[in-house]
Amino acid sequence: MTSHWPSEDILDDSELYKHIHCRMFNKKGYPGRDAFNWLGTDAGPGMSTNWSRYRNVEETCQQVAESGKIPDEYSVGMFIAGSLRRIETPGPDGFVVQHTPQEDNRAHTDVFGPLLDKADVLALQTVIRDQCKIVLRHTSAC
Repeated sequence: MTSHWPSEDILDDSELYKHIHCRMFNKKGYPGRDAFNWLGTDAGPGMSTNWSRYRNVEETCQQVAESGKIPDEYSVGMFIAGSLRRIETPGPDGFVVQHTPQEDNRAHTDVFGPLLDKADVLALQTVIRDQCKIVLRHTSAC
């Protein structure tokens, strides 16, 4: 999707927000590592997040209503851009945080990561999960 918003550089200390469905949480209340997929979805490659410069925590949670989903079923996790960039990977390519604004979402930012075998992907998903701080917890029992 193209946008009339320009892509901007995201500084290392910038906060990124990701909405996470309540079914992605384990019984102990932590998100499962499969909530953090940078290999892409039907919407395209990259792990979709919002840059805090243009969308706050509450707006990130409410954003799911735009696609007919129930905001109370979603938590919001926060990352620091530079921490994602500094994750060590088994190959030469690391993680890239790229502002990818969309027509309806100036805050949209993708986190792109390396293409790896399944074991390495699972290990890195665990690292990403451990960097995620839940800043808004879902209120639905799910």
